[in-house]
Amino acid sequence: MALRIQCFAHGPHPDGRDVEALGTHRRGRPGRGAARPGHPEEVALLSLQRMAGNAAVCQLLGHSAGQPPAVQRCGPVPCGCPEEERAAHEAAGTTSMAVQRACGSREIGAHPGCDPAVGDLPPGARPFLFTVNCDTFDHGQEGLLRASVGPGDRVVVHGFASVEGSPGYNRDLSCARAERAAGLLSDIGAVVESIRAHGGTPGERINRRSVVVERPSSEPQDRASGDDQDRAPGDQSDDASRPVFICAKPLAASPVGNHAFFRVGGSGPGNHTIELEPAEVRPGCYQGIPQSDFAEDVDSPTTNCLPITSAEADLDAESAAYPRGHYCTFGPNSNTFVGVLARRTGAGGVRPSGWLPGFDDGPPPAGTFAPSPFRTLFGCTTKECPPESQQQLECVMDMGACGIPGGIPTGEDRHRWNDDCRGRTGYSGPDVDPSPEDCAAHGASVE
Repeated sequence: MALRIQCFAHGPHPDGRDVEALGTHRRGRPGRGAARPGHPEEVALLSLQRMAGNAAVCQLLGHSAGQPPAVQRCGPVPCGCPEEERAAHEAAGTTSMAVQRACGSREIGAHPGCDPAVGDLPPGARPFLFTVNCDTFDHGQEGLLRASVGPGDRVVVHGFASVEGSPGYNRDLSCARAERAAGLLSDIGAVVESIRAHGGTPGERINRRSVVVERPSSEPQDRASGDDQDRAPGDQSDDASRPVFICAKPLAASPVGNHAFFRVGGSGPGNHTIELEPAEVRPGCYQGIPQSDFAEDVDSPTTNCLPITSAEADLDAESAAYPRGHYCTFGPNSNTFVGVLARRTGAGGVRPSGWLPGFDDGPPPAGTFAPSPFRTLFGCTTKECPPESQQQLECVMDMGACGIPGGIPTGEDRHRWNDDCRGRTGYSGPDVDPSPEDCAAHGASVE
C-alpha cells in the first residue's frame, strides 16, 4: 500500500514534483515510473509514520524537497481544512514561493552583461547558494541575502559556477546568478556598483554554485548583531588565537537528535563555522563533504555551545584530510566528523548536550557512497555508484542520444545534452556519444 500524506509546502520541488510525490515515487530516470509497494524508501516512511506521526514524515519530506512544510493534512484533498483556510494558505504559499527562473544551457541562454572576473571566493566571504545548474536560489538563501544588505549599501556582486560543463555555459550561468542577486539587492535599495561573472571555479562544488556580495572597505562587512564573546561575527583578526566552540542544534532531517558543528571566533550566530554536510555527488549517491560557513549553521541561534582547546589551524588541517565517504542519518555523519576532529585536535571528551548520534563513531572509508539520508533513517547502507563517465553516458542516453521521436539527434543536440548532464553527474570530460552497443544495453537503438 502506497504511503499517502499530503504535505503542503511553499512551492514545488525543484524537479517539478510536489512534496507529496516524494513519498510515493522513486527518484530515478525520467519516465521510469512509480515506486513498487514495499520499496525500502516507502517502508522507512511508513515506519516513521507509525512511530512519530504524520508531522515527522512531513518534516522529512519537506527537508528532502529543500523546503519546510507549512501545513500537513491527510488524503488527496486536505481534510478538515475550510475553504477560507485553504485560500489563505495558498496565498501565503504563493507570496513566499521562489520563482523558478531557468535551468540548463537552453533556458539560461547568453548573459554578456557581466564584467568578466577570475579568482575564487573572497577570503571569509559568505556564499549565497543556488540550485545546481540553475539561476534559482537554494532553499532559504534568498532571505539570507536580503538580510545581509540594507538600503544604501554599496555592493559588488560576484557570480560563480562549479566546474562541470563548458566554460562558455559556466560564464553565462555565473552571470545569470549574479544578475539575479543584483536585481534583488537593487529592489531593496542597495547600490550595485558592479556585477561580475567568474565562470566555472575550482573547489568545493556546493559553495561555488553561488554569489558573493562584496562591499568597499569603508562599508560594514556584516550586518549581523554582535556576539557575547567580545568578537564581532566574522572577525578574522588574530586567527591563531580565535576561540573555538563545539555547538549543536536539532537535526533538520529527524524528529530526534542533534547536529554538531564547530564555531570559530565566538559562540553566537554569524561566526565562522566548520562542518560536514551530505551532498549528492552523483545522482542518488551521497557522501559527507567537509565544508565551512554553511548558512544554516552560521545563522543558527543555538546556545548549545561549549569552548574547546582545539586550534583553528588544526581543525582546518584535519577537515581537509577527512575521508569523503558514505553519509548516513545516524552515522557516520556530521556528528562523526565533529567527534573525530575534536578528539584528534586535543578537545578531549567535550561535547554539547543532547543526543549526538554518530559522535563516537569512526570516519567512513574513503570513496564509499550511501543512498539519500532520507533513506538511511532506519539503517545505514552503502551502495555501488558507477563512475562519473558512466553516469554521464546514461544521462545523455536518457536525454535522447540514442534516438528522438521524429528524427535523428544532431551534434548540437548531443552537445547540449552533455552540458546539461554535466551539472547532474559532476562529469568534466569531453562530450560522450553512445555506441550502438551502449544504446542496446540501455534499451534503445541509435536512429
